[in-house]
Amino acid sequence: MMPQGKYRIMSFKEFVPDKLRFIILVLGAVIFQFSNSTYLANINETVGGKALTDEDIKMIFYASMIGLTMVFPLLFRFKFRLPSRTILLVCSSVVILGNVTALYCSNVFILILISFILGFFRMMGTFECFSSINLIITPTRDFSVFYPFIYMIILGSIQFSGLVNADISYALNWKYMYVLIVSLQLSFMIIIFTLMRPILLMKRIPLYQIDWLGMLLWTVVIFLISFIAEYGERLDWFYSRYIRIATGSCIILLICAIQRMTGLKRPFIMPEAFAYRNVIKSLVLLFLLELFISTNTVIMNAYLGGFLEYNMQHINSLNWIVVVGIVLGTVLSYYWLHVRGGGYKVAFFGGFACLVLYHFILYFTFQHSVAKADLYVPYFLYGVGYIVLYIAIVLYAADRVPFPHFFATLCILGFVRSGIGMPIADSITHNLWHHIQEKNVMLLSLGMDTVDPTTNSLYGYVFNNAIEAGRSIEEAQSMATSALYGNVYKQAMLLSWKDIYGWYTLFGALVLLGIMFTHYRKPSFPKIRKLKNIWRYARGKVYSNG
Repeated sequence: MMPQGKYRIMSFKEFVPDKLRFIILVLGAVIFQFSNSTYLANINETVGGKALTDEDIKMIFYASMIGLTMVFPLLFRFKFRLPSRTILLVCSSVVILGNVTALYCSNVFILILISFILGFFRMMGTFECFSSINLIITPTRDFSVFYPFIYMIILGSIQFSGLVNADISYALNWKYMYVLIVSLQLSFMIIIFTLMRPILLMKRIPLYQIDWLGMLLWTVVIFLISFIAEYGERLDWFYSRYIRIATGSCIILLICAIQRMTGLKRPFIMPEAFAYRNVIKSLVLLFLLELFISTNTVIMNAYLGGFLEYNMQHINSLNWIVVVGIVLGTVLSYYWLHVRGGGYKVAFFGGFACLVLYHFILYFTFQHSVAKADLYVPYFLYGVGYIVLYIAIVLYAADRVPFPHFFATLCILGFVRSGIGMPIADSITHNLWHHIQEKNVMLLSLGMDTVDPTTNSLYGYVFNNAIEAGRSIEEAQSMATSALYGNVYKQAMLLSWKDIYGWYTLFGALVLLGIMFTHYRKPSFPKIRKLKNIWRYARGKVYSNG
């Protein structure tokens, strides 16, 4: 029998080498992060293949993020109820069923439900993998070591997933991404079933004293907010009865959720979690982060794909630069926060400074023709700022928060990051773009007349070519006019994107000033609790009458 080391992963069979146990669980976490019900990297192909709208696909994606968020308060309850092997096998099975259903189903309501369930179990599987190896990553139980590692894996996997997705869609078909995920999950299940033991290291804790109704209320509230933010422009906001119904329902259910949270002994989210000043600051910083990274999702995809006509493979190849930035940002975060024990202010300032520089550089990059190499520096800065801020914000939110409120805090952060922050930030940027574009189209159209040499040149060129091609005068005039207004529309788009990136750069400068003049307490990085202590707390919460 092999000697059992102090930090050995005990769920595996004895003959499995310790290093292999660690590698299997890290790869398992990566596979779970690869898995989803829809993939935004090939959104155009998915929209065409399923006959859905962009808003439908994004709402399906947000449903997965909401499911991922809502599981946080329940993670240890499941860990103390089921063996690791059972949890991983169940999570992989759900992900497989979700991907198969998502591949063949085109009903948006079913896809949203499937996506929520898949996100729920995807996070559970990821947590089981990471919680089993945390003492190997950091024997001193230091979150300033643990968070940089797991966020590098999570955010790096998201970027790498986009690369793989784009290559598969280009070489084969967008549906083969689902085939890949099912194959990876099946392989992982075989490995887990073969090499792990169905043992539970501690006495089981039953799954009662859980506020399932509170969970349902918060879930529906987040769904309604995401629906309003995503479909608002398409349905013409409050002129639509659907938006009015969603808004009214959201207000009523939010009041019910808050009332239940404050009136119940063991609510799904404890109200004390909102009382910590660093948690509130973290929510503000996290929303600002979502706002700054929304320009990459909303603007850059439109610019590279629609304006420069890059295919999805070339657009997603820039993810390699982001991955390099994520790796370097992880190293910088580890060095500053763990090795040097530096303060949060420098981390926040450095992270947002990278995102401000990203917007500043791209403001001067928007042109009719851009080499891909010109985008390397801003995308690298994007990756660095992206990871540094995520690590620093989560550490700051957890600073001095007692364990009973720790996972409620993560759930609240998830509300802003994945639940409402992402769709609201994307909606703000998207609506700002269209408002500025309408203004620019109007201003440029007013400048079109027969005196303008550029207008005359383009009109005459298209008109003469049409006549030479055998078109009638009326057809030639129509084609020339269309070309003229098409050129105006492209110019308006280019000016609009420059305006948005310019405004975000100025706003970012104000954010940096705000960070400079805000006081942040000296870091007191929390330690990862021992599993037996967490078990005692969870057991006492279940069996206590108080």
